[in-house]
Amino acid sequence: MAPLEAVAVACGLAYLVLAIRERAVAWVFGLASTLVYIVVCLQAGLRLQAALQVFYAAVAVYGWLRWRREAAASAGDVARTGIVSWTARQQLPALLATAALTLACGFALLRAGSAQPWLEAATSAGGLVATWLAARKVLQNWAWWLVINPATAWLYWQQALPASAGLYLAYAALAVVGWRQWTQRLAAAT
Repeated sequence: MAPLEAVAVACGLAYLVLAIRERAVAWVFGLASTLVYIVVCLQAGLRLQAALQVFYAAVAVYGWLRWRREAAASAGDVARTGIVSWTARQQLPALLATAALTLACGFALLRAGSAQPWLEAATSAGGLVATWLAARKVLQNWAWWLVINPATAWLYWQQALPASAGLYLAYAALAVVGWRQWTQRLAAAT
């Protein structure tokens, strides 16, 4: 494993563990991971994944600010007040946006000669939407990650990034934990 990839993986794991616990500092680790992953993805020839990391960085800043505001409102370092659950109908625009982005990016990557245009497009589009859902504390973000993370793991494995592939498999397993914990917190709050 390359040292740069190891840093990105470590920060990524710290982000997810802290996000499950609703710690605002999670977004600081998320930002660090994404900034390093920009370089890792560019070196691996995953241009759209590198661009996605730029979006993740912006959402990390947004998530940190939003979660810090919630933590301050609840007089602690944990923001446990904002988890919401969306119906399938509420998620439909997000699904349609993901499909449209996948098609647009897939065709662009196909023309650019990407080795895995459709997989990279689908994981990037899904990741955009799922990250936005996570920053908004929508419970169903965890379900999105259960689909996106294994697919991203396969993409990284195909590009000879085994540590990153392992990270995304760990993300998938931790998404189950996140789903359970956020479900319990939402139930306790209502």
